[in-house]
Amino acid sequence: RQMPVYLAEVFMMFPMAYILVLGEIDISVGAIVCLSATLSCMVCNTNAPFIVVVFTALVVGALCGAVNGFILTRFKELPPMIVTLATQIIFRGIAEVTLGAGGSIAITNTDGFRAIGGKVGQVPYILFLVLILGVLFAIFLGKSTFGRRTYAIGTNRVHVEKIRFIIYTVMGLMSGLCALFLVSSSYGANTTTGNGFEMDAIAMAVFGGISSTGGKGNLAGGIISAFIIVCLRVGLGQKNVNAQVILLIICVLL
Repeated sequence: RQMPVYLAEVFMMFPMAYILVLGEIDISVGAIVCLSATLSCMVCNTNAPFIVVVFTALVVGALCGAVNGFILTRFKELPPMIVTLATQIIFRGIAEVTLGAGGSIAITNTDGFRAIGGKVGQVPYILFLVLILGVLFAIFLGKSTFGRRTYAIGTNRVHVEKIRFIIYTVMGLMSGLCALFLVSSSYGANTTTGNGFEMDAIAMAVFGGISSTGGKGNLAGGIISAFIIVCLRVGLGQKNVNAQVILLIICVLL
């Protein structure tokens, strides 16, 4: 069950690469995952159609990303790390208040989440989606006018606020997508959901050659590094290496 969880983190690496190319950073994504997962579980438990549950996770994620984008484009003097540190605390705080004293929620109807967590033979659906989105994000960054402008912002610090806002909103949207597949694996959410996901997303991108100073790198390298990290985590997990030790190893590599 751990493979889908690690693959879900790859969703966040795609827009994180764009943010790094901008020369910026977003450390609120783990908290966005937590809030999206929490609210989608709550909607699921109202017996709402699964499409509404999916819509909830994606919209909550996109709105959180849009909040980051709005603040950063409206108040240009504020550094992205400080802004997203603040929103990280806010988003996770909202999730914790929503979850209440128990600090967790389990879904009562698993049918929809069981469906998206299915497999073709031994290959989980999520792997196909990761590959498709990876190709699309890579082409868009490397070949489109939007991608060229993203590189230009990272190189010259020319503030094209519309592009920045779109990228941060997509970052939130992909965090919501990550939350959906995370719930499909755990059938619930708690106050620690999404912890450390921002570090994994950044590590995957940086290992793949995306410059943290902006304007350099391509997503193909990020995709390769993402699968290396996924294999590393799955392999060490099968050897019963403590999760915190695995996290420490990745931090040292980063």
